[in-house]
Amino acid sequence: MIHCLTPKAFAGCLCLGLSLLLSLLLGGCASHGSMDSEAAPDDFVLGVTVYDLPSADPISSTDTSQLPRAVRPARYVIEADGVLRASHGTAASPSDFPPMTRRLTPEQIDRLWTLTRATGVYPGAEGAPGAGEQVGPVAGYEPPMGRITALIESFAAGQRASTALPIDSDDQRASPVRALTDALAELAWVSERPVDVEAELRSR
Repeated sequence: MIHCLTPKAFAGCLCLGLSLLLSLLLGGCASHGSMDSEAAPDDFVLGVTVYDLPSADPISSTDTSQLPRAVRPARYVIEADGVLRASHGTAASPSDFPPMTRRLTPEQIDRLWTLTRATGVYPGAEGAPGAGEQVGPVAGYEPPMGRITALIESFAAGQRASTALPIDSDDQRASPVRALTDALAELAWVSERPVDVEAELRSR
């Protein structure tokens, strides 16, 4: 007999694997849907980390507030029950288990599923380009120096996959990933307009 674990039991979760387990238990053990279905499989879970631009100088930092929201550092988790969790900031990491932001509609989940397949995280998925770097254990993954990189982890239709790809280029593989991260940012109520910190302070 399987006992469903409560979100509170995972408050100290340090990896997507545990959030995947939680989502599967909450969403049920049976998987309905396929990789080529337009509707998201019932067990669809997604984790996306947009890394800060790594610098050779650990003391220096990049002002990310002026970047397009698709490439701003962030951590997004979509659970099988439709919960979106999001956190933002330069310390974004796949070990983060962000707080709940909102619950998505089935239509929103289906759109994210379509965008996820298009990234190539599942090699051979219909309409997907060539995948980026396939990542094994994500805990020790280090993004390439000088590039803004997105790490995608997903579980769907009984399959688990992860890939990492720089998204600050015109590479045809980067565009679908930016579309996914932009959609996640929008759902997390991140403004598309860059933040004007000075104007914000003057208005107070």
